[in-house]
Amino acid sequence: MNKSLNLLTFLAGLTLIASFAAHAADEGEPATGELQQKVPLLEGISPDTSADGKAGNTYTAKRKVVFTQFDATNVVQLDDISNPYDGLPRFIAKQLETDDGFSVDYVNGFLPKFGDPLKQDSIVRIAREARAQFLVSGIVLYAGIMEHKGYLGTSIGSRASRYFVIELSIYDGQTGSKLKSLRLEKDVQGDVGIGRDKPIGSNRFGMTESGRVLNELMGEAATNIASIIRGPTPPSEHSKMVHL
Repeated sequence: MNKSLNLLTFLAGLTLIASFAAHAADEGEPATGELQQKVPLLEGISPDTSADGKAGNTYTAKRKVVFTQFDATNVVQLDDISNPYDGLPRFIAKQLETDDGFSVDYVNGFLPKFGDPLKQDSIVRIAREARAQFLVSGIVLYAGIMEHKGYLGTSIGSRASRYFVIELSIYDGQTGSKLKSLRLEKDVQGDVGIGRDKPIGSNRFGMTESGRVLNELMGEAATNIASIIRGPTPPSEHSKMVHL
């Protein structure tokens, strides 16, 4: 009799333990061992990793920017520069990509001119094909060289100067709306020619006076683009960050 009672008590205890374990599992708590929480990754966001490769607790995402060819109001003023229409935007894109918060892409082709009804549709299409949230285009407004005569109109003490004016436009890739225009200006004195044998971004390009100034302008452009896109005003409720 006592043995039967003890057996029934033992079986009842096992049933109670099993019931408690099932209830704990339903509440999202493990019955035994350490908590093993599985958090699904959000679309477009990846976990930070530490030096040992283990996932951290914070998340990062990159904004993608696609650049188009630059235009010029006076192509003759750029005759001494090797392919500025591709070289300038590519160099700015390369500078922007050094920022961990951005990835970049480039497409060969100009945007339609101002006032063209197809311009906004073109921006949206290019950005969609590049899977980019933002698009940047630009135009060289001025790159003229001025010769300053020397003493009494002679070559004695004569000098040359050059003035660069570049305007960038930053667009929301999903709506095609312009977010901001950015104008960069700088002058250079001395030997202001560059030479078509010095590609933009090369060491020889940067060793010329005008090349050095253009490098500075493009670095400023990348910094300003990053600042404009980051805020403080959100560009558009339709713009989303996508991990690449």
